[in-house]
Amino acid sequence: MKNRIRLETLLFLSLPVLFSPACNKTYSVAPLTAVAAPTATIIPNAGSSWVEATSSAPLGGREGQSSVVFNGQMWIIGGYTGSYVSDVWYSTNGVNWTQATAAAPFAGRAHHTSLVFNGAMWVIGGRNGTTNFNDVWYSTNGSSWTQATASAAFSPRYLQSSVVYNNEMWVIGGYGTANLGDVWYSSDGANWTQATSAAAFGARNGQGSVVFNNAMWVIGGKSNSANDNDAWESVDGANWSLATSNAAFSGRSEFTSVVFSNAMWVIGGSYYNGSSWVDVSDVWFSENGSSWVQATSSAPFGPLSYHSSVVYNNEMWVIDGQNGVNSFNAIWHSP
Repeated sequence: MKNRIRLETLLFLSLPVLFSPACNKTYSVAPLTAVAAPTATIIPNAGSSWVEATSSAPLGGREGQSSVVFNGQMWIIGGYTGSYVSDVWYSTNGVNWTQATAAAPFAGRAHHTSLVFNGAMWVIGGRNGTTNFNDVWYSTNGSSWTQATASAAFSPRYLQSSVVYNNEMWVIGGYGTANLGDVWYSSDGANWTQATSAAAFGARNGQGSVVFNNAMWVIGGKSNSANDNDAWESVDGANWSLATSNAAFSGRSEFTSVVFSNAMWVIGGSYYNGSSWVDVSDVWFSENGSSWVQATSSAPFGPLSYHSSVVYNNEMWVIDGQNGVNSFNAIWHSP
Protein backbone atom coordinates (compact mmCIF):
# COMPACT_ATOMS: atom_id res chain seq x y z
CA MET A 1 0.00 0.00 0.00
CA LYS A 2 1.44 3.32 -1.00
CA ASN A 3 1.76 5.83 1.79
CA ARG A 4 -0.74 8.62 1.44
CA ILE A 5 0.24 12.23 1.76
CA ARG A 6 -1.99 13.32 4.60
CA LEU A 7 -2.15 15.83 7.38
CA GLU A 8 -3.24 13.67 10.31
CA THR A 9 -0.88 15.60 12.52
CA LEU A 10 -3.08 18.69 12.33
CA LEU A 11 -4.95 19.63 15.45
CA PHE A 12 -8.13 19.22 13.44
CA LEU A 13 -5.69 19.43 10.75
CA SER A 14 -28.02 33.87 -15.25
CA LEU A 15 -30.40 32.98 -17.43
CA PRO A 16 -30.81 36.13 -19.64
CA VAL A 17 -34.03 38.08 -19.19
CA LEU A 18 -35.79 38.58 -22.49
CA PHE A 19 -37.35 42.01 -23.19
CA SER A 20 -40.05 42.61 -25.77
CA PRO A 21 -39.32 45.34 -28.30
CA ALA A 22 -41.16 48.62 -27.88
CA CYS A 23 -44.41 49.14 -29.81
CA ASN A 24 -46.84 52.01 -30.24
CA LYS A 25 -50.08 50.16 -29.48
CA THR A 26 -51.90 50.33 -26.16
CA TYR A 27 -53.26 47.18 -24.52
CA SER A 28 -55.35 46.48 -21.45
CA VAL A 29 -54.24 43.46 -19.49
CA ALA A 30 -55.33 41.73 -16.33
CA PRO A 31 -53.05 42.02 -13.27
CA LEU A 32 -50.23 39.54 -13.39
CA THR A 33 -49.52 36.98 -10.71
CA ALA A 34 -45.95 37.06 -9.44
CA VAL A 35 -43.90 34.01 -10.34
CA ALA A 36 -40.56 32.82 -9.14
CA ALA A 37 -37.53 33.91 -11.13
CA PRO A 38 -36.24 31.15 -13.43
CA THR A 39 -33.06 29.34 -12.48
CA ALA A 40 -30.35 27.88 -14.67
CA THR A 41 -30.93 24.38 -15.97
CA ILE A 42 -28.19 21.82 -15.43
CA ILE A 43 -27.29 19.83 -18.54
CA PRO A 44 -29.12 16.47 -18.29
CA ASN A 45 -27.01 13.72 -16.71
CA ALA A 46 -24.19 16.12 -15.85
CA GLY A 47 -22.33 14.75 -12.87
CA SER A 48 -24.51 11.64 -12.66
CA SER A 49 -23.50 9.87 -15.86
CA TRP A 50 -19.76 9.22 -16.33
CA VAL A 51 -17.89 7.53 -19.18
CA GLU A 52 -14.41 6.08 -18.83
CA ALA A 53 -12.23 7.39 -21.65
CA THR A 54 -9.39 5.05 -20.67
CA SER A 55 -8.36 2.93 -17.73
CA SER A 56 -4.71 2.86 -18.77
CA ALA A 57 -3.47 6.28 -19.81
CA PRO A 58 0.28 6.34 -20.52
CA LEU A 59 0.72 8.76 -17.63
CA GLY A 60 0.96 5.89 -15.16
CA GLY A 61 -0.91 5.91 -11.87
CA ARG A 62 -0.52 9.31 -10.24
CA GLU A 63 -2.01 11.70 -7.73
CA GLY A 64 -1.58 15.31 -6.74
CA GLN A 65 -1.03 16.50 -10.31
CA SER A 66 -2.48 19.73 -11.70
CA SER A 67 -4.54 20.03 -14.88
CA VAL A 68 -5.56 22.90 -17.15
CA VAL A 69 -7.09 23.46 -20.57
CA PHE A 70 -4.71 25.35 -22.86
CA ASN A 71 -4.53 25.81 -26.65
CA GLY A 72 -7.51 23.50 -27.17
CA GLN A 73 -5.98 20.61 -25.20
CA MET A 74 -6.13 19.09 -21.73
CA TRP A 75 -2.82 19.19 -19.85
CA ILE A 76 -1.45 17.23 -16.89
CA ILE A 77 1.53 18.63 -14.97
CA GLY A 78 3.64 16.79 -12.40
CA GLY A 79 2.28 14.82 -9.45
CA TYR A 80 3.32 11.71 -7.54
CA THR A 81 3.81 8.40 -9.37
CA GLY A 82 5.87 6.63 -6.72
CA SER A 83 8.28 9.54 -6.98
CA TYR A 84 7.67 13.24 -7.46
CA VAL A 85 7.72 14.06 -11.16
CA SER A 86 7.88 17.16 -13.35
CA ASP A 87 6.62 15.66 -16.60
CA VAL A 88 3.98 17.38 -18.76
CA TRP A 89 1.37 15.68 -20.95
CA TYR A 90 -1.46 16.82 -23.24
CA SER A 91 -4.47 15.26 -24.99
CA THR A 92 -7.40 16.24 -27.18
CA ASN A 93 -9.57 13.24 -26.30
CA GLY A 94 -8.51 11.90 -22.90
CA VAL A 95 -7.42 8.59 -24.44
CA ASN A 96 -4.28 9.45 -26.37
CA TRP A 97 -1.69 11.47 -24.45
CA THR A 98 1.51 13.07 -25.76
CA GLN A 99 4.44 13.91 -23.51
CA ALA A 100 5.55 17.53 -23.95
CA THR A 101 8.51 16.96 -21.63
CA ALA A 102 9.68 14.17 -19.36
CA ALA A 103 11.37 16.60 -16.99
CA ALA A 104 10.48 20.28 -16.81
CA PRO A 105 13.16 22.45 -15.13
CA PHE A 106 11.11 22.88 -11.97
CA ALA A 107 11.57 20.27 -9.24
CA GLY A 108 9.25 17.27 -9.27
CA ARG A 109 6.25 18.00 -7.08
CA ALA A 110 2.65 17.30 -6.16
CA HIS A 111 -0.20 19.31 -4.61
CA HIS A 112 0.79 22.44 -6.54
CA THR A 113 -1.67 24.58 -8.47
CA SER A 114 -1.77 25.47 -12.15
CA LEU A 115 -3.53 28.23 -14.04
CA VAL A 116 -3.85 29.56 -17.57
CA PHE A 117 -3.04 33.27 -17.56
CA ASN A 118 -1.69 35.80 -20.04
CA GLY A 119 -1.27 33.23 -22.81
CA ALA A 120 0.68 30.71 -20.72
CA MET A 121 0.34 27.80 -18.31
CA TRP A 122 1.57 28.42 -14.77
CA VAL A 123 2.83 26.17 -11.95
CA ILE A 124 2.71 27.54 -8.40
CA GLY A 125 4.16 26.05 -5.21
CA GLY A 126 3.68 22.42 -4.17
CA ARG A 127 5.73 19.84 -2.29
CA ASN A 128 8.18 17.03 -3.09
CA GLY A 129 7.75 15.07 0.14
CA THR A 130 10.37 16.94 2.15
CA THR A 131 10.37 20.48 0.75
CA ASN A 132 7.55 22.98 0.29
CA PHE A 133 7.89 25.37 -2.64
CA ASN A 134 6.94 28.97 -3.33
CA ASP A 135 8.46 29.20 -6.80
CA VAL A 136 6.40 30.15 -9.86
CA TRP A 137 6.95 28.94 -13.43
CA TYR A 138 5.25 29.47 -16.79
CA SER A 139 5.24 27.98 -20.28
CA THR A 140 3.61 28.72 -23.62
CA ASN A 141 4.17 25.23 -25.04
CA GLY A 142 4.49 22.78 -22.12
CA SER A 143 8.07 21.81 -22.97
CA SER A 144 10.01 25.02 -22.28
CA TRP A 145 9.45 26.59 -18.85
CA THR A 146 10.59 29.94 -17.44
CA GLN A 147 10.91 30.74 -13.77
CA ALA A 148 8.98 33.88 -12.85
CA THR A 149 10.36 33.79 -9.31
CA ALA A 150 12.29 31.33 -7.19
CA SER A 151 10.75 32.70 -4.00
CA ALA A 152 7.38 34.42 -4.12
CA ALA A 153 6.32 36.78 -1.33
CA PHE A 154 3.94 34.13 0.02
CA SER A 155 5.44 31.39 2.16
CA PRO A 156 6.23 27.92 0.74
CA ARG A 157 3.06 25.82 0.65
CA TYR A 158 1.08 23.01 -0.89
CA LEU A 159 -2.61 22.02 -1.06
CA GLN A 160 -3.46 25.66 -1.69
CA SER A 161 -6.07 26.71 -4.26
CA SER A 162 -5.65 29.17 -7.12
CA VAL A 163 -7.87 31.05 -9.57
CA VAL A 164 -7.62 33.74 -12.22
CA TYR A 165 -9.82 36.70 -11.31
CA ASN A 166 -9.89 40.37 -12.38
CA ASN A 167 -6.84 39.80 -14.57
CA GLU A 168 -4.77 38.58 -11.62
CA MET A 169 -3.54 35.17 -10.46
CA TRP A 170 -4.60 34.34 -6.91
CA VAL A 171 -3.16 31.96 -4.30
CA ILE A 172 -5.42 31.03 -1.39
CA GLY A 173 -4.50 29.26 1.85
CA GLY A 174 -2.83 25.84 1.86
CA TYR A 175 -0.40 24.18 4.21
CA GLY A 176 3.18 25.13 5.08
CA THR A 177 4.26 24.37 8.63
CA ALA A 178 0.60 24.84 9.60
CA ASN A 179 -2.68 25.62 7.89
CA LEU A 180 -2.73 28.97 6.11
CA GLY A 181 -5.53 31.51 5.67
CA ASP A 182 -3.78 34.20 3.67
CA VAL A 183 -4.69 35.37 0.16
CA TRP A 184 -2.26 36.72 -2.44
CA TYR A 185 -2.49 38.03 -6.02
CA SER A 186 -0.16 38.85 -8.90
CA SER A 187 -0.36 40.13 -12.46
CA ASP A 188 3.05 38.78 -13.51
CA GLY A 189 3.85 35.78 -11.30
CA ALA A 190 6.96 37.47 -9.90
CA ASN A 191 5.49 40.21 -7.73
CA TRP A 192 2.80 39.18 -5.26
CA THR A 193 0.58 41.36 -3.06
CA GLN A 194 -1.18 40.15 0.06
CA ALA A 195 -4.92 40.82 0.00
CA THR A 196 -5.29 39.54 3.57
CA SER A 197 -3.17 37.68 6.07
CA ALA A 198 -6.20 36.07 7.73
CA ALA A 199 -9.30 35.58 5.61
CA ALA A 200 -12.67 35.14 7.34
CA PHE A 201 -12.86 31.50 6.21
CA GLY A 202 -9.91 30.69 8.47
CA ALA A 203 -6.73 28.72 7.89
CA ARG A 204 -7.27 25.60 5.76
CA ASN A 205 -5.82 23.33 3.10
CA GLY A 206 -7.17 21.07 0.37
CA GLN A 207 -10.12 23.37 -0.38
CA GLY A 208 -11.65 23.99 -3.78
CA SER A 209 -11.72 27.41 -5.44
CA VAL A 210 -13.49 28.68 -8.55
CA VAL A 211 -14.65 31.94 -10.09
CA PHE A 212 -18.43 32.02 -10.32
CA ASN A 213 -20.95 34.86 -10.72
CA ASN A 214 -18.15 37.42 -10.81
CA ALA A 215 -16.70 36.38 -7.45
CA MET A 216 -13.99 34.10 -6.10
CA TRP A 217 -15.18 31.13 -4.04
CA VAL A 218 -13.58 28.94 -1.39
CA ILE A 219 -15.35 25.62 -0.78
CA GLY A 220 -14.67 23.07 1.95
CA GLY A 221 -11.17 21.92 2.88
CA LYS A 222 -9.48 20.91 6.09
CA SER A 223 -9.23 23.48 8.86
CA ASN A 224 -7.55 23.07 12.23
CA SER A 225 -10.66 21.66 13.85
CA ALA A 226 -12.91 20.23 11.15
CA ASN A 227 -13.50 18.70 7.76
CA ASP A 228 -15.22 21.72 6.26
CA ASN A 229 -18.34 21.86 4.12
CA ASP A 230 -18.78 25.61 4.04
CA ALA A 231 -18.70 27.98 1.05
CA TRP A 232 -17.40 31.55 0.96
CA GLU A 233 -17.28 34.25 -1.72
CA SER A 234 -15.27 37.43 -2.27
CA VAL A 235 -14.98 40.15 -4.90
CA ASP A 236 -11.66 41.50 -3.62
CA GLY A 237 -9.85 38.65 -1.85
CA ALA A 238 -9.79 40.58 1.42
CA ASN A 239 -13.45 40.50 2.45
CA TRP A 240 -15.22 37.14 2.39
CA SER A 241 -18.95 36.43 2.83
CA LEU A 242 -20.32 33.12 4.08
CA ALA A 243 -22.80 31.54 1.64
CA THR A 244 -23.33 28.48 3.85
CA SER A 245 -21.64 27.06 6.92
CA ASN A 246 -23.12 23.60 6.40
CA ALA A 247 -23.57 22.52 2.78
CA ALA A 248 -25.50 19.34 2.02
CA PHE A 249 -22.29 17.49 1.11
CA SER A 250 -20.14 16.09 3.93
CA GLY A 251 -17.04 17.96 5.07
CA ARG A 252 -14.04 17.08 2.91
CA SER A 253 -10.74 18.08 1.35
CA GLU A 254 -8.62 16.95 -1.61
CA PHE A 255 -11.65 17.08 -3.95
CA THR A 256 -11.93 19.03 -7.21
CA SER A 257 -14.15 21.97 -8.06
CA VAL A 258 -15.10 23.31 -11.49
CA VAL A 259 -17.70 25.63 -12.98
CA PHE A 260 -19.93 23.89 -15.49
CA SER A 261 -23.48 24.35 -16.78
CA ASN A 262 -24.03 27.53 -14.75
CA ALA A 263 -23.12 25.85 -11.47
CA MET A 264 -20.23 25.12 -9.15
CA TRP A 265 -19.32 21.46 -8.68
CA VAL A 266 -17.68 19.39 -5.94
CA ILE A 267 -16.27 16.03 -7.08
CA GLY A 268 -15.04 13.29 -4.74
CA GLY A 269 -12.50 14.03 -2.02
CA SER A 270 -11.76 12.66 1.43
CA TYR A 271 -12.36 13.30 5.11
CA TYR A 272 -10.75 12.23 8.37
CA ASN A 273 -13.07 10.25 10.66
CA GLY A 274 -10.87 10.47 13.74
CA SER A 275 -8.79 7.41 13.02
CA SER A 276 -8.38 7.13 9.25
CA TRP A 277 -9.01 8.91 5.97
CA VAL A 278 -12.12 8.01 3.98
CA ASP A 279 -12.43 8.73 0.26
CA VAL A 280 -15.80 9.47 -1.34
CA SER A 281 -17.24 9.25 -4.85
CA ASP A 282 -20.22 11.59 -4.67
CA VAL A 283 -20.75 14.61 -6.93
CA TRP A 284 -22.61 17.81 -6.00
CA PHE A 285 -23.53 21.11 -7.66
CA SER A 286 -24.82 24.52 -6.63
CA GLU A 287 -26.17 27.49 -8.55
CA ASN A 288 -25.76 29.91 -5.65
CA GLY A 289 -23.23 28.49 -3.19
CA SER A 290 -25.76 28.02 -0.41
CA SER A 291 -28.01 25.26 -1.75
CA TRP A 292 -26.24 22.11 -2.98
CA VAL A 293 -27.78 19.24 -4.93
CA GLN A 294 -26.37 15.73 -5.20
CA ALA A 295 -25.87 14.64 -8.81
CA THR A 296 -24.81 11.15 -7.73
CA SER A 297 -23.95 9.45 -4.48
CA SER A 298 -21.57 7.02 -6.14
CA ALA A 299 -19.82 7.91 -9.39
CA PRO A 300 -18.35 4.90 -11.25
CA PHE A 301 -14.78 6.10 -10.84
CA GLY A 302 -15.15 5.08 -7.17
CA PRO A 303 -13.85 6.75 -4.02
CA LEU A 304 -11.23 9.23 -5.16
CA SER A 305 -9.02 12.02 -3.85
CA TYR A 306 -5.96 13.95 -5.03
CA HIS A 307 -7.32 13.78 -8.60
CA SER A 308 -7.53 16.75 -10.98
CA SER A 309 -10.45 18.05 -13.04
CA VAL A 310 -11.07 20.35 -15.99
CA VAL A 311 -13.97 21.40 -18.19
CA TYR A 312 -13.19 20.51 -21.79
CA ASN A 313 -15.37 20.09 -24.90
CA ASN A 314 -18.45 20.93 -22.81
CA GLU A 315 -17.81 18.07 -20.39
CA MET A 316 -16.36 17.68 -16.91
CA TRP A 317 -13.26 15.51 -16.70
CA VAL A 318 -11.78 13.59 -13.76
CA ILE A 319 -8.14 12.60 -14.11
CA ASP A 320 -6.14 10.02 -12.14
CA GLY A 321 -6.09 10.27 -8.31
CA GLN A 322 -6.00 7.66 -5.54
CA ASN A 323 -8.23 5.87 -3.06
CA GLY A 324 -5.79 5.32 -0.19
CA VAL A 325 -4.68 1.98 -1.58
CA ASN A 326 -4.03 2.52 -5.28
CA SER A 327 -3.12 5.37 -7.59
CA PHE A 328 -5.03 5.41 -10.87
CA ASN A 329 -4.31 6.33 -14.47
CA ALA A 330 -7.96 6.37 -15.50
CA ILE A 331 -9.67 9.29 -17.26
CA TRP A 332 -13.44 9.88 -16.92
CA HIS A 333 -15.83 12.46 -18.37
CA SER A 334 -19.43 13.61 -17.88
CA PRO A 335 -22.04 13.92 -19.26
